[in-house]
Amino acid sequence: MVASSVQVRVIRSEHEEIAALQRVLEAAPDYFRRVTGVPPDGGEAQRTYRVVPAGKGWEDKHVLGVFLEGEMVGCADLVRRYPEEHMAHVGLFLIAERHQQCGLGTTAWGLIEVLMREWPECRTLRGAVVRTNASVLRFWERIGFSQTGEVEPYCYGSVSSELVIIEKPLQR
Repeated sequence: MVASSVQVRVIRSEHEEIAALQRVLEAAPDYFRRVTGVPPDGGEAQRTYRVVPAGKGWEDKHVLGVFLEGEMVGCADLVRRYPEEHMAHVGLFLIAERHQQCGLGTTAWGLIEVLMREWPECRTLRGAVVRTNASVLRFWERIGFSQTGEVEPYCYGSVSSELVIIEKPLQR
């Protein structure tokens, strides 16, 4: 993989981009089995694109595509100014399974942070890892996130687990 062939950009609700997002989500069935108990269904991209936390508006929701040589191979779901004004919440960062373990995630995440540095109020990045997917904690820690010690209950479908809260200061 050549880092210069990786791009990250906001995706819009156009049919082609939602279809590409759906393909990316379907290309990560192991992730979905770990966090939901089932593979992604045909409406996963629409949910990723449309779900906004209570009290937040569309202006704070950002769904990004990760592109390798022009093909969407990953995505990120970010919510600006959430859960606090100085934070950005990482709802999802996912790379299609066939593109994992080659440095693409690290490269893409670096580009995502460049975009978030344009948000003047953002000083802290915050996310959560479902404990049934805890193997990804190594990735998050490698790119500078730390576990806060906070955990929250998590239930989705047949999966009952915990959310491990992670944070990282956004370097300017």
